[in-house]
Amino acid sequence: RNKDNFSIRGTARLTQNTNTYSENTEQNLSYLNQSYKIGTRLDAIKSWSFASDLDVRHYSEQNFSPAETIPIWTASISKYFLEGDKGEFKVSAYDLLNQNQSINRVSNANYVQNESINTLGRYLMASFLYSFSSTSGEAGGGATKKIMRMH
Repeated sequence: RNKDNFSIRGTARLTQNTNTYSENTEQNLSYLNQSYKIGTRLDAIKSWSFASDLDVRHYSEQNFSPAETIPIWTASISKYFLEGDKGEFKVSAYDLLNQNQSINRVSNANYVQNESINTLGRYLMASFLYSFSSTSGEAGGGATKKIMRMH
């Protein structure tokens, strides 16, 4: 387990899609999909960890029905126990804003299709993880293996 007190990470992904046709240029199509993620983790209290992640996906409106922005917020709290913090009990909340959906866009010479698919929404999950590593990730140690059970 990382003993740093606070960490933050972020990523951005831009995907440009372009279809061009030499015979009928009116059917040319171009759109940009964007995804931004930011995550934080706080280990300020001994044997406790708090984490939060926000994933925002934006689908442009060019040649499709209105633009869509989908924020997915996930948070968790973990309690470490057993010798060497080998045991972890974790409670995670997924899609706290209840906005999760899948967007599928397809275009070809004959049609343009935009699918919005409902997916699993907000839920809680409790899990237990155990590390079999005897070195707790120290230099020279073996691989870390965890078992997770969800109920």
